[in-house]
This record gives sequence, structure tokens and C-alpha cells, in this order.
Amino acid sequence: MHRVFLSLIILATLVSGQQQIPRDPRYPAHWWTPVIDPKKPDWEILPQEAGPGEVILSKRNELGLLSNFAPTPFVFRGKRYASLEGLWQMMKSAAPDF
Repeated sequence: MHRVFLSLIILATLVSGQQQIPRDPRYPAHWWTPVIDPKKPDWEILPQEAGPGEVILSKRNELGLLSNFAPTPFVFRGKRYASLEGLWQMMKSAAPDF
């Protein structure tokens, strides 16, 4: 527990000491709000971790819609899929049905 608390303090200090990430005003400010989460998945790139021109990779807000796994149902050739990943996995099957 002590280690987690110390990590949070160090991370909060680093985040607060960073310069504001330049952002395009056409996009919501909350996309660039730093996130402190010691349990974040390894694949996730938080706003404070992305450098200029790099992609923030997170499902914490509407940016998650850019994920293959986002719940974005659609119909393709008369069949309904829950997500792009659902279509992708179906296409990899031995007998694609599309």
C-alpha cells in the first residue's frame, strides 16, 4: 500500500510539473486532461504520456470509439456486428459468412 501511495505522489508531481500539452482548440479540452491511474493497462497511452504529434490511446472518453473493441454496432451485407473487431474475427474464421 505504501508503495502505491508513494507512486501516486511521484506521478502527481511529475504530471503537475509538466508543461501544458498544446492542443487544437477544435477538440474538447478534456481529451488532454492528465489521468492518474496506477492500474492503467499497458497498452493505454494517457494524455500526459503522448508527445506532440503522438496519439492518445485511451477508452476513458469518446476517444475510445476509435478502438476496434468499441461498442459501435453496424450492419454489413445484411449482417449485424457489435463492433469492428466482431467483423474482423468473423473474417478470420475458417468459413467466413459474408
